[in-house]
Amino acid sequence: MGSLIINGRQMVGQLSAIFFMLLFPGFLLYQQGVASGILPRFLGGFFLPVCLGALITGVLFWKSWLRVFSGKPGYLALIILFVVWSLCSAIVTYLVNQEEYVKDTLFRYIAVVLAWGGLFFVGAGLDFGLKWFRRALYLSLILVFVMLLFYVVSTGNIQYYAASFYAVEEGVATYQGFSRSAIMVLFAALAISDTEMRRALVAAVGVFVLFVLSSRSELYAFIITFLVVQIIRVRVDRKKIAALLCVSLFLALSLVLWGGRMIETRQANVLSLADDGSWQARSKFAESAIERIMENPLFGDFAGYVEEEGEGMYVHNILSSWDEFGAVGFLMYLMLVMIPFFKSILVLATEKRIKEGEMMLILVSLSSFILVFTTKSVYYPVVGLVWGGYLALKRNDAVLKG
Repeated sequence: MGSLIINGRQMVGQLSAIFFMLLFPGFLLYQQGVASGILPRFLGGFFLPVCLGALITGVLFWKSWLRVFSGKPGYLALIILFVVWSLCSAIVTYLVNQEEYVKDTLFRYIAVVLAWGGLFFVGAGLDFGLKWFRRALYLSLILVFVMLLFYVVSTGNIQYYAASFYAVEEGVATYQGFSRSAIMVLFAALAISDTEMRRALVAAVGVFVLFVLSSRSELYAFIITFLVVQIIRVRVDRKKIAALLCVSLFLALSLVLWGGRMIETRQANVLSLADDGSWQARSKFAESAIERIMENPLFGDFAGYVEEEGEGMYVHNILSSWDEFGAVGFLMYLMLVMIPFFKSILVLATEKRIKEGEMMLILVSLSSFILVFTTKSVYYPVVGLVWGGYLALKRNDAVLKG
C-alpha cells in the first residue's frame, strides 16, 4: 500500500506539472495559434477544458491527497463551505428568479468553480524538482519573450493584442487571458531561479512581457510582488538587494528610453485615473454594487449586476463576493485570500531557505491578494491555485511562531 501511495504522489506531481504547462504556456501558444489561423479552435477557450481534465485527474487520485490535506483541515473545510454556500446561493436565486440572465450567470459561475477545482489540484501537486518541468518553464518563457520582442522590433508597436493584430473578430482570448498565463509562467520561473542575477533577469523579462501584452493589473501586481518579496528577503539575506537594484535600474532605464512611447499606453493611465474610461466605469460598478449590498447585506444579490449594468459589469474587487453571495460568502472568501497571504509574509520574514514550491505559493498568494483587492472579482480563477498550494505547504506553524 505504501509503495502505491508513493507512486500515486509521483504520478500526481508529473500530472500537475503537465496541466500547469497546458494551462499557462500552453494556453498562450494555443490562443496564438488560433489567432494566427495555424490551429483550429478545437478546444474552445482551452482554459476550462484543461481545468476540467485537471479536476477529473485530481479526483481519480484522491487517495494521494489524504495526507497532503490532513495538515490543514480547517482551511480545507473553509474552501468546501465557501463553494457550497456560493453555489447554493446562486442556485436558489435561479430557482426564485428564472430569468435568462440569472441562468447564464449561474453557468458562468459553475465554470469558475470547475476552474478553481482544476487549479486547486494543480497547485497542491506541483513538483518543481522535475527536471523536464524546470526546463520547459524556462523554454516557454524564452519563447514568449522572443515572440513579443520580434513583434515589437518588426512592427514598431509596443502593445500586442492578438485578435487585433490578426484581425480576428471572436474566438481569441483578450489581453487578460494572455496576461494571466504569462504572469503564472513568470512566477514559476522566479520560483526555480536559484541566483539573484537569474531572478533579476526573469523579473526584467517579466516587465517587458506583461507590458507588451497590454496588461495593467498583472503588470503592476508582478512588479509590486517582486519588490515586496525582495525587500522583505533583504532582511533575511543581504544578497537579495542585488536583484532589487538590478530591476530598479532596468525600470529606470526603460522609463528614460521609452518614456515618450509608454505615456501613450493604457498602463500609463494609472497616473491620471480620473480621466481613464475604464476606471470611471469600474467606479460606477462599485457604486452600484455598494447600493445592492446595502439593500441586501446578508444574502447579496446574485446576478444583480447583470440586470442593472450588463454582462461582465461586476465590481472588480473583493466586494463582488459580498454583492454576489452576501456577508457570509464575503467573509469566507476574505479568509481564503488572507490566510495564505499572511502565511506567505511570515515565511518570507522568518525563513532563510525557502523551497521552490513555497516560493511559488508566496508569489501567487501575494499577487492574488493585490489583485482581488484592486481589480479582480470573485470570478478570478487563479485563487484556486493558491488554495491548493497553501494546503500542500509543509511549513511547521509552531516552528515559525518560535
